[in-house]
Amino acid sequence: MEQPDPVPATGPLSANSHWAADRALVERLHTATLTLLDLLSLQLDDRPVFSEALAGGGEHVCELSDLAPSWAPAIEADAVRLVAEAAGLPAASVFSPAMPHMIAAIDRQPLDVQRALIQRASARHVIQGTAIPNAGFIAAIAQVPVRPPRYAPPTMSDRRYVRWSVEDARTTRPQPATEPDRTTPPPHRELSHPSALPRPTSPR
Repeated sequence: MEQPDPVPATGPLSANSHWAADRALVERLHTATLTLLDLLSLQLDDRPVFSEALAGGGEHVCELSDLAPSWAPAIEADAVRLVAEAAGLPAASVFSPAMPHMIAAIDRQPLDVQRALIQRASARHVIQGTAIPNAGFIAAIAQVPVRPPRYAPPTMSDRRYVRWSVEDARTTRPQPATEPDRTTPPPHRELSHPSALPRPTSPR
């Protein structure tokens, strides 16, 4: 008798509302994103624009991974977020207002730079660990208020944004060139003991 698949290949809108807690399913989705990134690097030979190479990639990966087609948007979104992070945009969400501008900026890059960013995203995706903070840390961090960044990141048209080489894109994360943060207090410096200070002299 054929046994049913213990990992449901159902979509995110199915009755299985606890899919994110399903370790086996999450592992399959993780692998599917990695497969999509690998395919994107090859697809650039025929479609030399990142966003065009991405089109339809999620559905193709779902077929290869035996996942329902309804997972395709989530897999593509995960790949987009990883490539955007590799290009220097630490997006808290794939629905960040900056994301379309970032994708357009990646599309304008030379083909070798686009491929290098995809490969960098793939390498970062592989080495992700499974370590999680302890319960005390999670409870403490939940009480920390969210503060806005000290400075707004430069836009893609801002000349202060650092240009990086293809090799840098493979090995390092580009950082925006920023002006000194004048809101940060100077480093603490111990004052000299009063006895060590020079005594004032009276004019003669």
